[in-house]
Amino acid sequence: MPLATAWFGIGESAKRLLIAYAVLLAVWLYVHDGVSRVPVSHLRAARSLGAPLHRRFTEVLLPAAAPALLAALRYGASVALLALVAAELGGADSGLAYRLQVDGQFLRVDRMFAGLLVLGTLGVTADLLLAAAGRRFVHWGAS
Repeated sequence: MPLATAWFGIGESAKRLLIAYAVLLAVWLYVHDGVSRVPVSHLRAARSLGAPLHRRFTEVLLPAAAPALLAALRYGASVALLALVAAELGGADSGLAYRLQVDGQFLRVDRMFAGLLVLGTLGVTADLLLAAAGRRFVHWGAS
């Protein structure tokens, strides 16, 4: 956090960098685990039946790993929201978490609770939208 603020200043660039940094490793590991759990026999069967590489990817690997990809997106959305709050608390001059910090300094409890409700609503909405997309597009996996 201090390096991002020193290198990119207080503003949107530093926030974006911190969010990307926080989300990248977690989502990458989730996706890697999901892809590595695809049975090798499925890929070998597709190859033995003459499927080219792009068809093995789009018709075997991607559908088999889609539930894990969806779970990674849902997890990444929650980590991104948490990272956004952390980035705004540490080095920002605007934003919802910044407002929470300022309201906390002036003991405006009603505004703090309103901000927390907005943050909670954003998180729940993002999760519900991704879960609905999962039920729609990845109906064979649990969402």
